[in-house]
Amino acid sequence: MIVTVVVDGTDITSCVQSGSVTRRLNRMWQAQWRMMADCASGVAGDSVCIYVDATLWFSGRVMTRSIAADEDFGYVEYDALDALELWAHRPCRDYDSLTPGNFISPTFLKDKLYGPQIIESLMLASENATYIPEAAEGSLFLEYGTFEGGPNQAELKGAPADWPMSMLDMMSLLTSTGELDVVCSPVDSGGNIGRIDCYNGKYGNNHSSGAGGDSTVIFDFQTGGHNVKSIRYVEDMAAVTNKLQYFFTPRETDTRYKANITGDDPCLVGNLGLPDGVDGEGNIVPGPGGALPGRPNANEPNLLGHRREDSQSAYGVRMEIQEFDVKEISYDEGCGPNSNAVFSNCCTDLDPTRILFRRSWQQESWIRAIPRTLAHITPIRLSDNMVLPPGVSPVQLGDFDIGDLVSVNAGPLVAGGFSAVQRIYEYTVSWDEDGVVELGELQTSSDQEGAQ
Repeated sequence: MIVTVVVDGTDITSCVQSGSVTRRLNRMWQAQWRMMADCASGVAGDSVCIYVDATLWFSGRVMTRSIAADEDFGYVEYDALDALELWAHRPCRDYDSLTPGNFISPTFLKDKLYGPQIIESLMLASENATYIPEAAEGSLFLEYGTFEGGPNQAELKGAPADWPMSMLDMMSLLTSTGELDVVCSPVDSGGNIGRIDCYNGKYGNNHSSGAGGDSTVIFDFQTGGHNVKSIRYVEDMAAVTNKLQYFFTPRETDTRYKANITGDDPCLVGNLGLPDGVDGEGNIVPGPGGALPGRPNANEPNLLGHRREDSQSAYGVRMEIQEFDVKEISYDEGCGPNSNAVFSNCCTDLDPTRILFRRSWQQESWIRAIPRTLAHITPIRLSDNMVLPPGVSPVQLGDFDIGDLVSVNAGPLVAGGFSAVQRIYEYTVSWDEDGVVELGELQTSSDQEGAQ
């Protein structure tokens, strides 16, 4: 493979000693490279494009340039980030609302129901002068791609009060629910350095050998294709919490919060109409946590509730309280479990301010209920001159990308052997002074997400 580095329109490949590109889901992509000082070119703020076999692999801006030298030699190291880095410097504003340009008390989380549409409105408000010519900050250097809709979208209404908030912080809050994935792909056209596509969670292709997968990407350590050279298998229960509670401030009194989200919130997705949500007399009652995030709301047992209870039994009750500032909480007391009100109306129309936080609570409760099990894998190194042993089936660069589901198998040396389906959240492609390109360690989801 041939790696080409272009900084501020100048091809500097011949001067680059080594480098890497790291792709991440729902976070900024990063590029790094090192050059000899007497050949270095480029300063902080310059544009950078990195190509792998003529395919644009990274596009962004140089953030830091570090020069180190002594009496014998010197070298320069560069660090670049993609277009999302600018989102840390742009406030969330209203767009097509009654108060366009408002960032002090915006209403977009009430006006826009779904994650992809919220992100699109923030982008338009930040750079588009249609409604707010005196307030828009200008170009984000991004193309507008897909902003997914569809019947299976989850509402993400909410009312945080810690405004102003940056677009990057809002993206992080929305993606934490598991109902939104934001993908910033590299482009180099018309002054743009990226393209934004937003999906209703679970972005990526299923290349695993699990249900629905095409079995095209399988990483094997000490078994099968023998295409993994090293593996780190980590079990960690430091973050286990099985009694998570969200409380909303400012407090109404010294002993009372505005509202909270705990396992008995009747508006948690899946708490109503499930087997565990009906008592012996047929009355609807709150369940202990609701349905597993990402599952249908009907005809499913209360998996999240059982998972929390099993965790408490196995590891003891581990409680954590988190506080969130919210501007307002609206709730109709007539929507209690013994009322005749229509619950769907109570939990959406009359109480829209906590929908986003409810989804985040369920996602976090599911992930943190049991110890995390992570398998970090490093594929075998490939080069044009490498002769692989018989039976080795390497995974090539380009066979997968962030968000994809892949299979990971290990022989008995690792925890007695295991097989899992994991989602790729981050991976690094690096190259050395000989031009050898290799896949670095893959950062994957924990077993909690694979189980979904």
